[in-house]
Amino acid sequence: MTAEELLEQYTAGKRNFSGVDLSQTNLRRADLREIDLSDANLSGVDWREANLSGANLSGANLTQWADLSGANLSGANLSGANLSGADMLGVDLSNANMRGCKGSPVLEGAIFDNTVLDDGSIVDTRTVID
Repeated sequence: MTAEELLEQYTAGKRNFSGVDLSQTNLRRADLREIDLSDANLSGVDWREANLSGANLSGANLTQWADLSGANLSGANLSGANLSGADMLGVDLSNANMRGCKGSPVLEGAIFDNTVLDDGSIVDTRTVID
């Protein structure tokens, strides 16, 4: 699926894009609140400054330098997502679920507040990783 097709369908009201292949697309600054991209191939996608608040990214593949720098992932479900090599510099992960995530993303400057981490622990105060 192309970025244009996704944005067109999203604008028309579709929210379930589970399992789609969006690899290597540019969705920079896209407003995709509450979208379901569970089990999707999102490797290498440019998500910089995108609004993915409340998104379902469970089981998604965000490898090969998917760039989420400055994105809003507050309230997002990232459980079981593969974040190996993802760039999450300055991402907002407030109230996000990261239980069972795989890989080691770049999290410098990330914001955590009531975020469920990989080990099941909850960061319940506003924390910024330096």
